Amino acid sequence: MPGLSVEDGGGSGGNEVTGIGSLSPLPSSIRAGLTAISFFGLLSFFSSLSLFIFLCHRLLRWRKKSQQAYNQFVILIMNLLLADIQQSVAFLLNVQWVAHDGVDVKSLTCTAQGWFVSTGNDFLDSLN
Repeated sequence: MPGLSVEDGGGSGGNEVTGIGSLSPLPSSIRAGLTAISFFGLLSFFSSLSLFIFLCHRLLRWRKKSQQAYNQFVILIMNLLLADIQQSVAFLLNVQWVAHDGVDVKSLTCTAQGWFVSTGNDFLDSLN
């Protein structure tokens, strides 16, 4: 594959990836996959955001009417929605790779995408 550097690992008995660079142009299968991931990331972002806003609105309205404590299940669902929104932002960034017909690992987009995926996973793990 273009942009990949693979050398013999020597004593380890297999190949070792010593450096991964940019991938340009995108092969058609990867381009199609990134397009699908971007579409579902967009769908996930808007559906999760809509549900999160709806639940916040209902929770605040319910809180004004009664003096009871917040329902912990609703708070948990809202936390899960926040994590899903963060993950979907990471998948939305795939639009950049499709638009530029390549993946540049040294770009700010790649760093941001990695950060969103990593912190979204950490956030979900902390809820368990």
